[in-house]
Amino acid sequence: MIVSFRAGQRLSWAARTPRASVITGIAVAGLLLIAGCQRPTPSVTLQSGARSMHAEATAYVRDGRQVRGSTTPKVLLVRPGALVGIDVDGSIADAGWQVHITTPTGTGSTTSTQDSSTLKGQHHFAFNVGAVTTQIVISEAGSGSTPKGLWFFTLQPSLN
Repeated sequence: MIVSFRAGQRLSWAARTPRASVITGIAVAGLLLIAGCQRPTPSVTLQSGARSMHAEATAYVRDGRQVRGSTTPKVLLVRPGALVGIDVDGSIADAGWQVHITTPTGTGSTTSTQDSSTLKGQHHFAFNVGAVTTQIVISEAGSGSTPKGLWFFTLQPSLN
């Protein structure tokens, strides 16, 4: 390879070794692709009437490492008394999952739980919502009493 330059001109490293610059460019592009290709967590969808809300996990354990998502609960507007459906990905259904429904009362709140032994292998669960704001937590069964994944939703009453 012949490189010509004027007296006093300095050549950059890339100009002196074009092969190295190509290799460096490929390496940087590869790292960007790997960083941008993180597998999404399994998802949960809530649906009521014509409205639906889809979310990935707020916290999820994959290959021994915790993956964090948005900590803000997803909000779904629902009509009081409406049927709310919860659909989970197959991997959640196969592992077993729980639904924790918390509604405020005059003196605090009430939480009801649909157990994972009942929902194991099931992809869908439905319930009727009341006329107050309701917090929903979906948890995928993990090892022991520690869940593998958590999804947070808020059901907000709406007459529209």
